[in-house]
Order: sequence, then C-alpha cells, then structure tokens
Amino acid sequence: MATLDAHEELDRLHAESSSALSATMAEIQVARVRHNYARAERLEKELGVQLGNLMAAADLLGRRRMLLELRAAGLGMEFAAVPNVPFVESAASILERYPVLAVGYKETRKAWLEGGFALAKASTLTLTTKVQRHFMSFLRDGVGPDEASTAIRKVLQQSDGSITRAYADTVFRTVTSSAYTEGRQKQADRPAVRRAASGWRYTATMDSDVRDNHKAGEDFVAHVDDPVWQTHSPPNGYNCRCALTIVSTAEMVKRGLSHEDGSLAQTVDAAIAFVPDRGFASRRSLLT
Repeated sequence: MATLDAHEELDRLHAESSSALSATMAEIQVARVRHNYARAERLEKELGVQLGNLMAAADLLGRRRMLLELRAAGLGMEFAAVPNVPFVESAASILERYPVLAVGYKETRKAWLEGGFALAKASTLTLTTKVQRHFMSFLRDGVGPDEASTAIRKVLQQSDGSITRAYADTVFRTVTSSAYTEGRQKQADRPAVRRAASGWRYTATMDSDVRDNHKAGEDFVAHVDDPVWQTHSPPNGYNCRCALTIVSTAEMVKRGLSHEDGSLAQTVDAAIAFVPDRGFASRRSLLT
C-alpha cells in the first residue's frame, strides 16, 4: 500500500470520522426544536467530548506522520522505529495507549467547550431556525411531533450535502487539522528531530477549490521556531486543506534560516507571501 502524505491522511481522517459528529448535531437540533433544552445541552457537552477525543487522535497521527517523513527522507537511523498505529482505530483506544496526552487534551476539550464551541452553538441555533420551519409545516399537516422529529432527524443525518453534514464536516476538518498540525509541531520540538529537520514548508492542495490566499502560501518556508507559525499554521480558514511538511536542517542552513545545530538563525515575514482567512490568526488559540 502506498504511504499516505499529510494531505491524504487528513482527508481520510475526516472522511472516516465526521459522520458521528453529524449525527450528534442532528440530535441537538431535534432536541432544540422540541424545546428539550436540557437534552440539547447534554448533547452539546457530549459533542465537545467527541471532538476532544478526535483531536487527541489527530495530534497522535500528526506526531507519527512527522516520524514517517523523517524516516522516508533518510534523516537518521534513530527514526527507523516508528510506532505502529493503525490508521483506522478509535480515539479512545489511542488515548489509552498514550495516556500521557490525556491531561493535555482535557485542556484542549475545555478550551473548545468554553471558546471554540461557541461557534458550534451559534451555527446549531441558525440551523435549528431552518429546521423549525419544516417542523411547523409537519404539524400543520397533521403529522405528530414524534413522527415529525423522526422525519427531520433522517433528513439531517443524510450524507448528501445536507446542512448539518456540511457544517459538521467544516467543524471537524477545522479542529482536527489544527490538532494534527499541533502534533507535528510538538514532535518537531524534540532535539533529535530538530537536528535532522528544523523547517516547515507550507503546502496547499493545488486544485480548483484552493483559495487564492492559501495558494499564495504554497512552498513558503520558515524555521519551526519562527513566530510566523503562531498565526500562519494550518488550518488558515474553515475547511482548510493545507498542511506543513518538513524541511531538512541541511536545506534550512543553505537558506540561511537555521544554524548547523538546527536552532533558529533568521525569521521570515509571511505577510508578504500570504495571509490566513479573516479571523483565523486570532481564533487559533481557541482551537489549539
């Protein structure tokens, strides 16, 4: 089987896991339409827990991807032993295998619930307003509340581009991309990794859907410690498909961006190259 790159791994992670979030969001909307706010609040908290666990899994996959890239680039025998983490594996199982990350992801989940999850709540209310119209039309036609709720739930859980699935995909891609990138960045902090690879190259998905400002970042390179990555690391917008790939210390030295030991030699001004979507540089602290 061909080895996945960071873009492909993120796409596969999104495709295989977002349906669960879509189903939970549909249940939240049905609960709100029926004015069962206690159930809606409980489901919102469960959604936050789901996202926290999935972000932890994305973080771990990002760390592993970093080691795989180092090994593929032949940047040191010490990276030959890469943990064998099957791709399709539940977040709970991964967390049990790596309990050291649990504390960090309790904090991540808390930040998401208290800050980033406000986005989910706001959109859920917007979608609920739309669903309410359908719900009322069912009642006017003599359809009972239980039957109406079941019908609406089925519509919302469809995977054919319904508003709930589309929104769930957006939320999921955004937060998992953030966690995946964070995992790679944490792995890059290891001294042994730094000596072998001390730079990041920004790569966009260069197809017809790429946004101009994301496309402008293609092949942008900066040291892993460059402050630019605090604001320009993927995701740089909702549904961002960009990623970071490693740059060897040898190449970074040639560029004048690293010292021989992999430490920072020079920073780069990304503002002249590309900018994140509106609000993303400032709200990243809520997602990481």
